[in-house]
Amino acid sequence: MKYALLFFLTFLGTTTLFAQEFKISGLIIDTGTKEPLEAATVFAEAVKDSSLVVYSITDAKGRFELEGKTALKKINLIVSFVGFKSYTQVIDLSSQREYDLKEIALSSATENLNEVLVVGRTPPIRFKQDTTEFNVASFDTKKDANVEDLLKKLPGFEVDANGAVTVNGIPVDKVLVNGKPFFGNDPTIATRNLTKDIVEKIQVVDSRTRTQAFTGEQSDGENKTVNIKIAKDKNRGTFGRVAAGAGTDERFEYAGIANYFDNDLRLSVLGGGNNINRAGFNFGEVSSTFGRGAAWSITGGGNDGGITNSRVGGANYADDWGKSTNQATANYIYQASNTTQDRRSSAKSDIPERDPDTDELVYRTQFSESMSNSYSTNDRHRFNPEYETVIDSAYYIEIRPDFSYNESFNTSNSEEDTFDENREVLNESEGFSSRTSFSRDFRNRLSVTRRYGSGGGYIRLDLNNSYSKDESNSSNQNEVIAYVPGTQGQVIDEENSLIRDQIIEGNQQNNNLYTRLRWKAPIVKDLFFFSAEYSYNQDLREDENFVFDQNRDGALDTEQSADFSNENVAHRPELGLEYRDKKLNIEVEGAFIFRELASNETITDVAFDNYFEALEIEVDLRYQFTKNTRLRFGYDLENDIPNINQLSPYVDISNPTFIRTGNPDLDPTTQNRFNLNFNTYDVNKEANFYVYSNYSASNNEIISNTINENGFRRSTFANVDGNYTFSSGSGYGKNFKLDSLNSVRLNLAMNYNLRQRQNLVNGTQFSALNESYGPRVDFNYTYSEKVSARIGYNPNFEYNKFENENQNDIYILRHEASADLRFTFGNLEFENVLNYNYNSNIQEGFQKGSLFWNSSIQYSILKDNGLITLRGYDVLKQNNNARRIVQGQGYVDVQSLILQRYFMLGFSYKFNTLGDKPPGYDRGDGGRRYRGRRY
Repeated sequence: MKYALLFFLTFLGTTTLFAQEFKISGLIIDTGTKEPLEAATVFAEAVKDSSLVVYSITDAKGRFELEGKTALKKINLIVSFVGFKSYTQVIDLSSQREYDLKEIALSSATENLNEVLVVGRTPPIRFKQDTTEFNVASFDTKKDANVEDLLKKLPGFEVDANGAVTVNGIPVDKVLVNGKPFFGNDPTIATRNLTKDIVEKIQVVDSRTRTQAFTGEQSDGENKTVNIKIAKDKNRGTFGRVAAGAGTDERFEYAGIANYFDNDLRLSVLGGGNNINRAGFNFGEVSSTFGRGAAWSITGGGNDGGITNSRVGGANYADDWGKSTNQATANYIYQASNTTQDRRSSAKSDIPERDPDTDELVYRTQFSESMSNSYSTNDRHRFNPEYETVIDSAYYIEIRPDFSYNESFNTSNSEEDTFDENREVLNESEGFSSRTSFSRDFRNRLSVTRRYGSGGGYIRLDLNNSYSKDESNSSNQNEVIAYVPGTQGQVIDEENSLIRDQIIEGNQQNNNLYTRLRWKAPIVKDLFFFSAEYSYNQDLREDENFVFDQNRDGALDTEQSADFSNENVAHRPELGLEYRDKKLNIEVEGAFIFRELASNETITDVAFDNYFEALEIEVDLRYQFTKNTRLRFGYDLENDIPNINQLSPYVDISNPTFIRTGNPDLDPTTQNRFNLNFNTYDVNKEANFYVYSNYSASNNEIISNTINENGFRRSTFANVDGNYTFSSGSGYGKNFKLDSLNSVRLNLAMNYNLRQRQNLVNGTQFSALNESYGPRVDFNYTYSEKVSARIGYNPNFEYNKFENENQNDIYILRHEASADLRFTFGNLEFENVLNYNYNSNIQEGFQKGSLFWNSSIQYSILKDNGLITLRGYDVLKQNNNARRIVQGQGYVDVQSLILQRYFMLGFSYKFNTLGDKPPGYDRGDGGRRYRGRRY
């Protein structure tokens, strides 16, 4: 290890030996007005090949500083600003390494365009009104890079293991291709399957809905949209990839995607499958290595394990019908999976109860051990067309229907034993169940917006409706044996040994209608607004569940069967005020909800009708200090009403060890939420910083009220006060460019969480306080595209404290460390990903720690269009997902079946005809034409 480190440091030193620091500063002004120009792009490039050396943007005072390292003797300095002519100057670094250029005056371009044509080199980054634009050619990536690889190279972008993208710490929730959706709402289909070589620009804007963009409403700034802009000369033709792989332990994967682009028309098809737990369609991980995500995502919290064989297929269509104001898209997705799961758990709980002799509160310890295995299948079809049009620049109409059909099957076996504090058995149960279901769903949204005037006023009508139906057939067999406490195994009596053998027929239907009318009027044009809104929601549900007892010759079991009719009707008027200028945006909204819940169960003749009224308030304040520095404060007063199941007095005895019923006397829960967020990004220093705090407190929160007697539980619901949650954190990241080839990225973060929860068991209310915190450090080094290394460490400290001194506090310490090292030698790439995970507090019998190692080697052939890959997954066969989950009365340790070691050989091939002109093709007047004939 020490020799490897010595080699790495020696290599780093020699690569930077001949590079020397330089600094260029100056002031950019408007020739005509002499005013400074903010957000002008200033960059330096090599004179010989125009390769990018370093870039910066001007600040609010028009000043810039270019700092970097290079061995070049001369560089080109270029200044670019939208609407102005570019400026170029050769800088001689052979005798002088620091320049102060004083004032550089830019003259206005003669073109009056939103996007001016700049003569000369295209800047790597450009700011146009509310859009940040990156020139893809300015950023080096590996030869077979996809868009995700490209985004990782752009300043301010971060891409996590699952493909989620953030820009300057703000999440990206939409990824468009030429301004249109690509396969619905899954951004990774675009980022992981489109290659960099077809992309001209990456554009970033604050996310807005289409209706917000039409009316000119501002975004809340909480999310970003990335638009992948295809080069105009490459926006016609076909491109795609196909791949397949086979491995040990009968592991396999295959995938393919094909695209046809013809300016506004876009057609795409995809298909794939695997049995290595790759959910959905993810070509990027088929064609190359696992990336760092393999280790992080598999050992991370919340992973339920299991091994899945998945298939996916789909098609996507997008086009402008006649005019750009008439746009249509549609996509069809088929998803299927088979999942095998084995799970075991061990739990410890402290149960409060009254001593029968002294009436003092004591805590009785109870243990449980359980094992289960299951197999499930799922087949889903979904069709989602969309159409939008603008009529006379005043009306915007959007129609979005959604159709889906789903078939599923599940079967499971389970065993559970419950013990007292002396490890004497209290009860034991075993069961088998299976369920087959068929569901159909239809949803539709119609939105009509009428814009009036030029000050931002509009009227909007939204009409949403949905219908769903689920039919199921189930079987349920279980046996429960109860024992006399302290007798070491004496059965209470035969009547308490419950044996069930049931057939269950279910039928659920749901009809929902939601309509909203919103009016927004400017009090002061484009500055101060008044809004009024009314919404109506009606939700009707039919829920039939007929249980037939096979121990009684298939007779209907009226105690466990149910036939519900539920209705939820709500009226919600709302008033609001909004103030917005270039820096400050304040929104205040207040609403009053009138809601009625009604339920009727015909078999047991149980019915209720509840009426609720509640006030809701929302305050949102955003302040934009600069283009990349913003502050946001928010406050929400919300009221969550009980759901039907929580209110209904119907007694659910489908699980003999856990009987549940509702409480019709519940009150709504009042939530007070506060949040504060600050983030900033320094383009010149390529550094970002963020800090956030969130706090919420509730009154009348609805929790379970449980009676636990010898392992048998009976539960209802109750209102309690005293629950709250606080979270806070900060992070800092910075790029250090050592020279034109070497760079380092450092990310530091710290998170803190505090949560108090009330528990109600055996008539005793007690609180549990959970406190956790942990730092995270990530160090990334890159040498051109030949070497990259990443090291990360994230310990987490968790304290669980209980109100009663007789309950033992629970302390949990987890360690996560990772390393990712990749080398590229010509056509050969070698990568190793290691993740070390250790849980110091999990009990004996569960694996506490593991070293998870993935390795791959790949070789490109066929002019870099083909790729041969050999991968080793979990080389040391230590992958596991054992974890401890703290509950209100104790904890449960869980471990389940998980994918382990295999080796796989794969091949992928990409094709691309974008930009090629077929014989006889002539662009003519901009239309699509063959030999003078339009089509």
